[in-house]
Amino acid sequence: MTEHQDKSSLPILLTIAGILVAIVGVGWLFLYQDPPEPISADEPGTEPANVRIEPLEAPAPDSITPESESSPEPATGDAPVTDDAPTVDIEGTFRKARLAAGADNLAYPAGRSALHFYAQILAAEPDNAIAQAELDAVLSRIETTATAHLSAGEYADAFDLAVAVADIRPGHALVQQVQQTIDDLSDDLVSEAVDAARRGDDQAATDAIRAAQQLPGRDADYIAAVRASIADIVAARRAAETQRAESARRAAAQALSNAIARIRTAILEGRLIEPAGNNARELLAATTLPDDERTRLTAELTAMLLAESGANIQRELLPEAEALLDAAAEFDADPEQLTELRNSLEQAYVTAESGRILSTSEFVQTKRVNPRYPRRASDRNISGWVEIYFTVTSDGTASDIEVVASDPPDIFDQAAVRAVQQWEFEPREYRGQLIDQRAGVRLVFDLE
Repeated sequence: MTEHQDKSSLPILLTIAGILVAIVGVGWLFLYQDPPEPISADEPGTEPANVRIEPLEAPAPDSITPESESSPEPATGDAPVTDDAPTVDIEGTFRKARLAAGADNLAYPAGRSALHFYAQILAAEPDNAIAQAELDAVLSRIETTATAHLSAGEYADAFDLAVAVADIRPGHALVQQVQQTIDDLSDDLVSEAVDAARRGDDQAATDAIRAAQQLPGRDADYIAAVRASIADIVAARRAAETQRAESARRAAAQALSNAIARIRTAILEGRLIEPAGNNARELLAATTLPDDERTRLTAELTAMLLAESGANIQRELLPEAEALLDAAAEFDADPEQLTELRNSLEQAYVTAESGRILSTSEFVQTKRVNPRYPRRASDRNISGWVEIYFTVTSDGTASDIEVVASDPPDIFDQAAVRAVQQWEFEPREYRGQLIDQRAGVRLVFDLE
């Protein structure tokens, strides 16, 4: 190689050597650089991209269930421990837990409560005695609060606290207490609803089952079954009530028919106002009747009372006729017919009384003339008597003189009649009027 050729290839070799040195330098730079630190999900401001924290949906069972129960991994100790649990800043989480407890954020809000932070610590370190002790203190405070909610009837608030406690301590006494209290109240409300439905208080039954339905943690299917059962009870009760009402209606209709038949039978048999307790008037008064039926029966009875009273007047059963007319008047009998019958009754009373023979001793006699002794009787020393009936008229005189008997016959008759013709009396008053009254007297003729 010539000197000129050596000088012309030197720059090329230097360029190649520089490139090789640069490549080796870059390689050593990457080879000995410290690896980057991993990003912790618990370190503030270092949450990985595309990661969201969402609250677990609590199940809707009929009992208090831990939220973590849906995990396929079994719980160990007080909190679940998983192989892929993220790294926890224990001291930082303790600070968060104590701050939450100091602010009374014991069980809520979700993700920022004392329970949540202690659960994180125990998930990472199940045997952390400090976390266990502080968690016990928090649970004690939660239990006090939940008990106060139960006493105040704030069952939903107590239930929410129990659910939160069950997530970290499923066997805690508070969980059992709240569950038992709500179960007992639910049972009482269901029993109350059933009893109310059976006794016919449908509103009370509805209110009780609605109150049971509003209790937290109640199974919708159970409440629906209770509602269906109560609906069956109500339907059965109403059907029974309808049947009883129909039976009562039929019985009442039959009783009414029987009562009407008894009244009509009494009318037809003439038991209008007698005997006591079994006559048409009393039966009609004692029976509850529709207005139209009462009107018909009253008209039938009134017509029979008037007809029977007229017949009794003809039969001279005057007191009976008067009683029937009085009864007819109670039922508003036809005034014209009633007046006519009363006039007939009064006339019948007067006629009957006038025809009754009274002794003259029952009258006040204002004039008396003794009969003259017949000569033919005195000459023969004959004694005897004459019995005379006569009428004391309304003006007090004697009329219609009649010899009904004498002994001896025809001896003293004329003398007796002539004497009675001159007698006078005070007129007799009967039923408010002066009447002609028949009277009788025996006149004795004796010479001694």
